[in-house]
Order: sequence, then structure tokens, then C-alpha cells
Amino acid sequence: MHDDERLDPAYLQHIRSTTRILKKPIAGIVSGYHKLPYILIAPDKNNDRWSVEIRGKIHVSPKLVITPNPNHPTFAELFGTEMMNAQLSTRMFSFLYTNRYNNIKIENEDFHVEKSEENQETKISQAMEEIMQRELVTTALISCPDVNYYPVALERFIQDILEREFNV
Repeated sequence: MHDDERLDPAYLQHIRSTTRILKKPIAGIVSGYHKLPYILIAPDKNNDRWSVEIRGKIHVSPKLVITPNPNHPTFAELFGTEMMNAQLSTRMFSFLYTNRYNNIKIENEDFHVEKSEENQETKISQAMEEIMQRELVTTALISCPDVNYYPVALERFIQDILEREFNV
């Protein structure tokens, strides 16, 4: 990677700090292997009057740590590369701002991306209404400021859940 292609740490921190976790699951990770369904909504990069909705399920489970520097999957390995910033795709999914979660394994499934002609706030309202009507108590709703950096927003969501569940 060339110097001009490096990820800007200040921008990554901006994504983390402006990501809004609008609804957290009632129950998250208590013990063992858990699924965390999510709906993430961000503005469309090509038309800011439109939005992009990303749905999936994150699996979180304890992991046996054998070495002091375990291998973590990259963002691309977890989410593919659709919609993702190219430089971000090779970054390791290992909680960028902390070392506390080295014994957690993260996997993604049921990944689905859909563009919408509704703006971000309208799409968020529709998703919240769906969550309430269907009584989806385990599904998170996340608002991300930049769809190309959605894995950073998901990382923030998982870290929030881990901190809540394990009081770390």
C-alpha cells in the first residue's frame, strides 16, 4: 500500500464516533456461541438522497487463543468487498481501538445489501417500524455515516455489546 492509500485514523475514528446504535438487542452474548442480527443503514455514496441497507447476522463465540498474536479475519473475508472502501477491505477485524477482545471469534452470515430510493432517515424509520411490528428483540439497528466504512460501524456495535455483556 502506498502512503497516499493508507487509511486515515482520524476518519476511522469519525466513523466510529458518528455511528449511531439506534436499537440494541435485548439479549446479546451471554455465553458460548451467539448470533447478532443487524440492519445497518447508510447514505448512498452516489446519491445522498438515497440510502443503502445492509442486513446480516454476526456470530460471536469464544475462541481458543494459542498464540499471543492470533490471526483475525479481514473485513473482506467477513463481508466480501461490495460497497467497501478498497483499503479497508484488507484490514483485520480485531477491534481497531482495543486489545481486549483477542479471544472472540467473529463470523458473518446472511449478508444482504439493498439500495433504496428513500433517504437514510426514512429508511431508518421503516426499519424501526419493522423491528417493532415483528417484535425483533434480538435485531440491532445501526446508522452509519459512510457506507464504504460499514465494517467499522459493525465493529463498534459488537464492541458495545461485548462491553455491556462482559462489563469490560
